[in-house]
Amino acid sequence: KTEVMRNITEFTLGTEFGVVLFNQQIAKFPENGFTAEVTPETRENAAEFIQSVQGGSGSCVLEALLAALQFAEAAKARTKLIIYVGDGAGLCGPRDESEYLSATLKQVTERNHGNAWISTIGVLEPIRQNEKFLIDLAEQNGGSYTRIER
Repeated sequence: KTEVMRNITEFTLGTEFGVVLFNQQIAKFPENGFTAEVTPETRENAAEFIQSVQGGSGSCVLEALLAALQFAEAAKARTKLIIYVGDGAGLCGPRDESEYLSATLKQVTERNHGNAWISTIGVLEPIRQNEKFLIDLAEQNGGSYTRIER
């Protein structure tokens, strides 16, 4: 939440943005799936939204990235950037994690087809088992990868 808020406070006025937070559920700001324009009011509303979302189990990254792509597709900006902040886990339902992450990478990259850059920020514990997913997602979608160790 801290990293997401830091990014929003650094956006210049007028920048279009959307936020997708996820575990087994998806929470979006704005809820309608269309981007918001940065104003002091939308920054405040986004901060309230981010603070209100409670953590939970699971990590349905495919569904979250598809929601983020919906924001990108609706945006008017010429340059579009999706920033994925997380540990790279893919624990969504009873599926095998490695198969789920592989399918996620393929489906997201195909749907994106170069429309948006996807950069990833890995907030990792000492075990880095899903770092490759984060690296591949960024590389295959024109973005960059940054690791933050907690």
